[in-house]
Amino acid sequence: MLPSVVSTWDFSKRGVETASELLKAGVGSADAVEEGVRVLELDESVPTVGYGGLPNIEGVMQLDAGFMNGDGRCGAVMALEGYRTAVGIARRVMDRSRHTVLAGEGAKKFAMSMGFQPEPPENLLNEYAARRVKEEQQGLNRAEGPVHTDTVGFICIDEVGDLNVACTTSGMQFKDPGRIGDSPIIGAGLFADKSVGAATATGDGDQMIRSVGAKAASSGFHKSQTISGFVFRSWLLSL
Repeated sequence: MLPSVVSTWDFSKRGVETASELLKAGVGSADAVEEGVRVLELDESVPTVGYGGLPNIEGVMQLDAGFMNGDGRCGAVMALEGYRTAVGIARRVMDRSRHTVLAGEGAKKFAMSMGFQPEPPENLLNEYAARRVKEEQQGLNRAEGPVHTDTVGFICIDEVGDLNVACTTSGMQFKDPGRIGDSPIIGAGLFADKSVGAATATGDGDQMIRSVGAKAASSGFHKSQTISGFVFRSWLLSL
């Protein structure tokens, strides 16, 4: 039924509620997805995205995000530094850039040109993230500390049938600088086709890239497979 919004994991509930209220008010699905994801990126209790996320091994937060519309338009940012949220910048790449993907310093310059002001370095890591990366650098609690891999993916369709999907992450915890997972990669972390549907991925990003997980799922829809069938096949591809 239209409109609808779904997301990965229980911790996304606040974002889903935010997006749902916007849809009920007649807001388009792209705006609803962006705001729903942004709420989670700013939530310190979510340790895999945005401000709540964990940095790379050098203690630098590098964010990745992708955004795709069912008409095939898409945009992504990778290894974005200086920001607590990335989803809005990925959407602006989709809507306003002549490119599909921007990375590193180029992504930051584009964000600033779109009016997104970077944060000072001291405002990018919360207390938990700063403590965890220091312990990792010192070789402490590596066996005992939790491993966070549950990124945020959002799929939304509004009352006029406009389909949008977004996926965002702070990446593998304590990753090597510049490492990119599946979240911002079209076909791996997210995919949308208005004639079929949309999919988003969460988990081991390297495996999702190898299996082209989101596109594989969408292809399953296109072939009219059952939900359990395409999930099982995608899982097999990721092994």
